[in-house]
Amino acid sequence: MLQRYKWRFILLNMCIVGVMLMLVFIFISVYMYHNYYDMLESTMTEIVKPMSRTSASAEEPADTETPTGDNGEASDTASDSSASSGRRAQATTSSLAPEERKGINTIFYDKESGKITVLSRTPIFSSDMIAQAVPEITAQDDSFGTLRAYGMIYYYSGGNGDSYKIAVTRIGYIWEEMVQFIFLLTGTYIFVMVLFYFISRRFAEFAAQPMEESIAREKRFIADVSHDLKTPLTVIMANISVLQRNPAASADDQMKWIESTQQAARNMRTMVNELLTLSSVESANTVIHLTAVDFSSAVECSALQMESVAYDRGIVLETHIQEGLWIRADQEYLQRVINSLIENALKYEPDGGSLSVCLTAEKGQAVFAVSNPHSVISQEDLPHIFERFYRANKTRTEDGHGLGLAIAKSMTEAMGGTLSARSSTDAGTCFTLRLRHL
Repeated sequence: MLQRYKWRFILLNMCIVGVMLMLVFIFISVYMYHNYYDMLESTMTEIVKPMSRTSASAEEPADTETPTGDNGEASDTASDSSASSGRRAQATTSSLAPEERKGINTIFYDKESGKITVLSRTPIFSSDMIAQAVPEITAQDDSFGTLRAYGMIYYYSGGNGDSYKIAVTRIGYIWEEMVQFIFLLTGTYIFVMVLFYFISRRFAEFAAQPMEESIAREKRFIADVSHDLKTPLTVIMANISVLQRNPAASADDQMKWIESTQQAARNMRTMVNELLTLSSVESANTVIHLTAVDFSSAVECSALQMESVAYDRGIVLETHIQEGLWIRADQEYLQRVINSLIENALKYEPDGGSLSVCLTAEKGQAVFAVSNPHSVISQEDLPHIFERFYRANKTRTEDGHGLGLAIAKSMTEAMGGTLSARSSTDAGTCFTLRLRHL
């Protein structure tokens, strides 16, 4: 089940990230397409500028008549003018060479005469297509745009004296420019998705770890409860069987088996009550009533009740209780937590040892501490002692069902307090309860 959960977690994350990343890349691609479109307009404008200057020089009308002499000077002047025009045309063609390599053609168009001159050495479109497209280009309101019928992007300048300078390229020009960018985005997308797959697997393991621990605890709980129920049930069934087989047994013998059955039933009732209490405390529907409670009196009462138990085992019970500490708490919950902590300390303190119960005020809090110096909790077990159904003694020979400290912690948190524990070989074990005092 957990493995299936992990794969569902990975698949869900991959789908979400994949879709979001794809949307981002689509947005970037659309933005770059429009950016390339604007850059193409700027490029075509730059290409047409030198053409306009050359055209202006070539078409500039003479202000004066050309003089003619007997020795043919007019002919020489005309020849020089023709040579100069040729040089200008050659310069214009040479300056367009870089743009030709970009797949852009340049065209002169004289509307009056209908003459079309393609300056580029490598035409992109056929002469017939250019002849059909150029009049339509100059008829457009926008100087830069697209003629989809011809698969052509155009830019034109001029119109003064019916002379136009035009730059054209294929519609696929922009996509050709974007191919490398799209390949880069695709490679990035694949890389990110592969990387995120491994990250998701790691996160899935991390996310499933509490579930695995919870399932392990639940399995351990089922095993413990099964054992704890099986033992008294076995005793009860065995005692009843003995009573049935020996109806003529003496009253003393029968009472022995009845008392054994009664003790087994008490153990079962104790475990069931603990389970019901824990369920009630942890239920979201449970409402607790916080009232002003005399914390000092509650601790004194619990310590007094436990003195006889400590005396029987030779344990010295020391109390240091500050008088007059009041808190807002649930009276029943508070008394249950105090009793649980003291009973737990007495349970694990060896005979002849000592136990310290202390209540003080510290930084706006009432601090209740129970210390037994001769009992040590291993560092391996310490982080788990407040978990439900956890028992440090894996052999299960100790009394109890591993629910006492879990109940105490849940009750403490329900009252807005904290319950912690520390343990070391030098100082022993200390449980500390903190609640805000009035």
